[in-house]
Amino acid sequence: MDEDLLMLPGPTNVPDEIRVEETRKMINHRGELFHNLYKEVQTGLKYLFQTNNPVYILTTSGTGAVECAASNLVKKNDKVVVPVNGEFGIRLADIFEVYGARVIRVPFEWGEGVNPDTIKETLENNPDTAMLAFVYNETSTGVRNNARELTEIGKKLGTLVLCDAISNLGGDELYTDKWGIDIVVSGSQKCIACPPGLAFITLNENAWRKIEDSKPHINYYWNLEKIKKFHEKNETPFTPAVSLFFALNKALKLISDEGIEKRVLRHKTCSKALRNGASSIGFRLYPKKEEYASYTVNAFNLPSNITDTDVKKHLLEKYGISIAGGIGPTKGQIIRIGTIGDINQKQVEKTLTALEDCLVTKGLNVKKNTAVNAALKVFKENKY
Repeated sequence: MDEDLLMLPGPTNVPDEIRVEETRKMINHRGELFHNLYKEVQTGLKYLFQTNNPVYILTTSGTGAVECAASNLVKKNDKVVVPVNGEFGIRLADIFEVYGARVIRVPFEWGEGVNPDTIKETLENNPDTAMLAFVYNETSTGVRNNARELTEIGKKLGTLVLCDAISNLGGDELYTDKWGIDIVVSGSQKCIACPPGLAFITLNENAWRKIEDSKPHINYYWNLEKIKKFHEKNETPFTPAVSLFFALNKALKLISDEGIEKRVLRHKTCSKALRNGASSIGFRLYPKKEEYASYTVNAFNLPSNITDTDVKKHLLEKYGISIAGGIGPTKGQIIRIGTIGDINQKQVEKTLTALEDCLVTKGLNVKKNTAVNAALKVFKENKY
């Protein structure tokens, strides 16, 4: 069966009203029509990021936005503290090292949340740290780190703070200006429910001062000073993915219509319902504690005698549902299921029915509708 429902950590399902925007007639990316489109998109992005600062749009994936930040904001031998509790924390650290930073990796067990006290101690022991860079939502483990507290610690100790919100912006709380985050990066294909291909970065005045101090930059395409100059003309320095701008504009309008608080509640409710349902039939939560389970990426250990291949194959071939397995040390050991973007109760129930059927097919004794009934309790308690 072809893929019918993407329950992945990304890319997400793209609603028809967003997808159809990509088919619009092409326009001049240096003309008035694009300028007007750019301004509309900017309004939507500022609302999404909860910032009054510009949000710069990059034609790339979320990782490209991280590299953009690193290539502009660090100079050789700058100290950058990076908590690592999953594959994307590793990636964040690797990228900063490529650009010459002395990265202090603060390791945590996979499945554990980043301990803010440990980060505080690390920063206190390294008062010359230039930046604290962390992953808000660790996609590889389904762990949600405490972005607000980590930011508060970084600000109190006088370092820039970068937040990688690639897999949860638009599906989780993030108040860029209110929390005082200096740099936030994200991508189009996750909770925004847009096709892949665009990434975003917003910076405050503290970050811009660091950019001016970090010259010369090791970049050309990612040069933020150049990007800023073109932004002031409602353009990008290089040819943008115009069709994706149309789709993004529609996606942002849908977010505004729904309201960011309601959107976060929908993600949170669907995630909790999925976790309750899956746990009721033997899929044990991978994060060590429920309190830091992600709202957007749900990771589970597998029941005995069931492989990730068994589950992924059954869901895809019989139900048309795509889910992900583990990556890095968890490869072959866990499954990951996204509750991202246009996620709703119907999608959660369909996925739980498929998981339950998979276990029955493999000979496990599971009472029919156990998972869905466990999920329904959550939906009844939380109206979004």
